[in-house]
Amino acid sequence: MEAAKMGNELTPQPNDLRRTRERSLTSSQKTLAIEMHLTALNAKVTLDSALVREFRHVFDTETPEAIQWAWRAWRHRSPYFPAISDILTLVADWQRGQAEQEELRGRHERRVLYEKARAEGKLVDFAELRAKLYEVAKSKGFPAEPARRLRDYELRTRHVPTIPAVKMTPEEVEGRRNKERVEIERYRTREQGA
Repeated sequence: MEAAKMGNELTPQPNDLRRTRERSLTSSQKTLAIEMHLTALNAKVTLDSALVREFRHVFDTETPEAIQWAWRAWRHRSPYFPAISDILTLVADWQRGQAEQEELRGRHERRVLYEKARAEGKLVDFAELRAKLYEVAKSKGFPAEPARRLRDYELRTRHVPTIPAVKMTPEEVEGRRNKERVEIERYRTREQGA
């Protein structure tokens, strides 16, 4: 009698197997099983075990949040059971949305840090910096006119028009440029000497 009783104790009961199986599932697998079951009920279909295994294989590494969002979005869009590609597309949409939200959070955090640094005087606005530099240059007597003329000259020489207004040979163009350089240097030395 004891041997028969002991043999029954070693045989696992169906409830024990179910509990063991539930404990060994990851949170992604549990979420996938729940969402697939709900979608199958919604679509009024019975699932084939091979299809369930394939879904589990494909979505095993996804986060439970992504799986839940994708399946719920599918149920809101369609009364039919989805293909794997449909859920993959929705998971990709969820991931893209999460990345965009993370980027927005990062921008917001940076903006808050910049505003805090500005309030503490650790960060200067570019327009303020430019105005301060201009005041310093003005107080030091830095000649603004030669710098402007040099900048204008460099812009003119960088962008030679394709159809010149005056027909000049390359030697004439180079001669005119050299004259402008001499004039700029003469003006610069005159301003620095004054």
